[in-house]
Amino acid sequence: MKTWVKVVLIVGVGLVLSCGIGVLGVIHWFKTNRGALEATGEKTRAEALAFAGTHDAQACLDEALRRLDEDPGFMAKVGHKIFLSTCVEHAEKPPGFCDEVPRKDEFMKTISWSLARCVRRAQNQDCSQLVQGVQEGCYPRHPSSGAAP
Repeated sequence: MKTWVKVVLIVGVGLVLSCGIGVLGVIHWFKTNRGALEATGEKTRAEALAFAGTHDAQACLDEALRRLDEDPGFMAKVGHKIFLSTCVEHAEKPPGFCDEVPRKDEFMKTISWSLARCVRRAQNQDCSQLVQGVQEGCYPRHPSSGAAP
């Protein structure tokens, strides 16, 4: 076997092993932190429900964006999106709030809509991912059917 073939095989096996170890590490981390993650999610949902009781859906969006500016970390962004979708779902929606919001299965409309929402606010890519939580609030999934209405 030629030397360059051996090198390619060794590098390939090394990459596969590295990826495998990385995946196992992520799985282990999530299993280890599952309880804390679930508790944080429940706390965030409770905060969102309390906020939605005294604010409208636009205020939910403004609060989620404020939280994103305050803490842009990866896990925090997940929490901000949970806050936003729960809050929007349960808050009073101003007239027309959900009118331009595309359904989640409208991928191209979702991309252009979320980017447009954030450009108007001079926000970054994190914003466009966050505002997609508005879709979940405007078109919530119902556990009985598993589909959006």
